[in-house]
Amino acid sequence: MKLFENKAVGIDADIYVVRGKIFDNHVMSGGVLTDEGIWSYAKKLYNKPSEWNARIEGEPKHFSGLVYGDELDRDIHIIPSFEVPPEWTFYEGVDPHDGKPTNWGFFAVSDRKFVLPESKRKVYRAYMIDWLTIEGKSISAMLKEVKIKRAGLGYTVPHWVVLDAKYGRRKQQTGMSQTCWHDELRKNDIGVPYVLSDSSPGAVDIGHKIVKEYLTPKFSSLENSLMPTFCFFDRCDITGYAMHLTPVQMMFSYAKDSDNKVVQNYKDWPDVIRYFLTKFPIFIEKRKYFGRDKTAPGHTAWAA
Repeated sequence: MKLFENKAVGIDADIYVVRGKIFDNHVMSGGVLTDEGIWSYAKKLYNKPSEWNARIEGEPKHFSGLVYGDELDRDIHIIPSFEVPPEWTFYEGVDPHDGKPTNWGFFAVSDRKFVLPESKRKVYRAYMIDWLTIEGKSISAMLKEVKIKRAGLGYTVPHWVVLDAKYGRRKQQTGMSQTCWHDELRKNDIGVPYVLSDSSPGAVDIGHKIVKEYLTPKFSSLENSLMPTFCFFDRCDITGYAMHLTPVQMMFSYAKDSDNKVVQNYKDWPDVIRYFLTKFPIFIEKRKYFGRDKTAPGHTAWAA
């Protein structure tokens, strides 16, 4: 227990702040919660740092709304990683930065088609299959890592790579000349189509709605169950980079503050996913012929 501090006028001796953890409400402490009830609730917050601290540890804070809090469910949106069929269509998304790590996401789209619940738009089921967080490297060195990842995933050239339009096209002084991420990526990654995200007014809010529609489960006659149109391979939930949150961790923590502004700490990976899904990526059927499949760069042609 501690005295309440009003930032405007200082300590108020008549008001106290009492911090209570969820375990303080356990039946053994005179509360109403059982072990099963506590752990059933706690596991849902495992990858939601802000929610965990507030609801499990009892940290006093104004708790703002999670952007995808009602849509995300670990049981259906995270699936075991598997070898992606080579006939699927591969895509990538980038959130480029100079002063902090660049996030590079890898995606695949299958031939399973669904209808989004609100817009009634037909879309293909998409997966986030892998990720890279790259820090302190030049664009050419960064692309070496990306190309190794592509090879490991079974392709050489994605159908397209989407990157943040505002930062991607921002001209920056480099010595005696100016350049931008979009130009440098195309120059160092020859043959790969780079496209820009939607940066028009209201694009972020519209993007949130589209992502929510992708996350909303739809009924599958084949599986006889509900399934989302977008999900994550479980390796996107495994920390592989010191001090960096995974794509899944950021998606579960992505929130807006009391001024309805996105919390900066958790926005990078949700931005990449939003750039990708708002392009409504499609499955492109490959045709069998001699040579490369021009409809899907980087893939060997397969029989239709």
